[in-house]
Amino acid sequence: MAWNKLSEKEADKFFLRINLKPLEPYKSSGTPRKCICLTCRSIVYPRLGDVKKAKTCVKCQGRNTGKSIRLSHKEISETAKLMNVKLLGSYVNNRTPIEAKCLVCKNLIYPTIGRLRSGMGCIHCGRIKVAQKRLIPREIALRDFEIARLKVLSEYRNSHQRLKVKCLICKKISTKTYHDLKSGRRCYTCGRAATAKKRRLNPEYIRAVSIKQGLELIGEPQPVRRNSRFRCLRCERIIHMTFVSIQKGSSCRFCSRTEVDPKEAVRYMLKHKLKPLEQYTKSISKWKCQCLVCKNIVYPTYNRVTTFGGGCSYCRSAGYNPSFEGYVYLIYSAKFDSYKLGISNIKARLRVHELKGWNLVSRWDFSDGRRPPELEERILEHIRIRWGLPWSVEANEMPQGGHTETFSAIDLPKSKVLRLINSQIAGI
Repeated sequence: MAWNKLSEKEADKFFLRINLKPLEPYKSSGTPRKCICLTCRSIVYPRLGDVKKAKTCVKCQGRNTGKSIRLSHKEISETAKLMNVKLLGSYVNNRTPIEAKCLVCKNLIYPTIGRLRSGMGCIHCGRIKVAQKRLIPREIALRDFEIARLKVLSEYRNSHQRLKVKCLICKKISTKTYHDLKSGRRCYTCGRAATAKKRRLNPEYIRAVSIKQGLELIGEPQPVRRNSRFRCLRCERIIHMTFVSIQKGSSCRFCSRTEVDPKEAVRYMLKHKLKPLEQYTKSISKWKCQCLVCKNIVYPTYNRVTTFGGGCSYCRSAGYNPSFEGYVYLIYSAKFDSYKLGISNIKARLRVHELKGWNLVSRWDFSDGRRPPELEERILEHIRIRWGLPWSVEANEMPQGGHTETFSAIDLPKSKVLRLINSQIAGI
């Protein structure tokens, strides 16, 4: 036991001094001790150190403090009268809302007495006062619209009201608030026109860039994403192009061979003894023509004629000739583990492949020489698209030619390929 520890009897004197009756034995000055207040009959747990400083029970002390600062009925009435408010509820404390009625706007409100005493009365009247202070006078608002060359066609009330206005420049009618006007948003139509004018390129700059691409501007330039008229300085053609494409490096599409003049295409085909029987569409499309030599109807593409020369498949001296009997063949190479499909009119074609290590798998003969080319095209289309097999041998590995008709034999049985060819023959 510490030498300075109070006895329970001595400690009880301090508790009884402030009307607290201990209900449990005393342990130490820092241990809470259960007590009952003889005044308010409340159960509290004070420490001896707090009891020595206190004058009464903590709950009684709170009640006494509340009574000392509680407003009188007279003070509350004077505060309500000063703020033009009629109290309808009973007063509890400064922080509890109380039902009241505003004597100005007649609205029910629920203020606290503390807010009323600080000068904040009816919230509705307060908002109206603030709005009136911030309200732009009608004369000033109409003057600003007049300065902006906008004619107001409706009644002005506040800065956020949408007004019907008419632009005195472009004569367009629109809706606009005074807040929009002060934010810099005037007439939408005039604004777009002004922005477009600022962004529009100088015609001299357009002419200079076009000259570098071999094009001469004709007339006034259109917006950069619209077609303008140009004259090609090389072929003298009149073409329509956007300036955006010229900036990216484009030039005359006829000189760059990305587009073909239909008249020139007809002249080129006639030069190669082919008379077109229908209008020209595009370079990769089949074009119905009549050979001026053998009078047969053929379907060459303009791109193939200009690239490889010739045109009539019946009159050419090299390669496959559909005027004679032909055959389809399938050969296999163990070196490349690949198949090759081909057509020919001569027996020596197979001998050329055999000398390069290819072995004959099967051969199909046709008396009508027009059937093998059609059959070959259909079979290769099925292999490339349905089976998804590209050619499997490079051109430098087949000097005898025909690498584009090859396809891989990996995981592809011979019986499956033969079944495909026989089914296509039956269908044709």
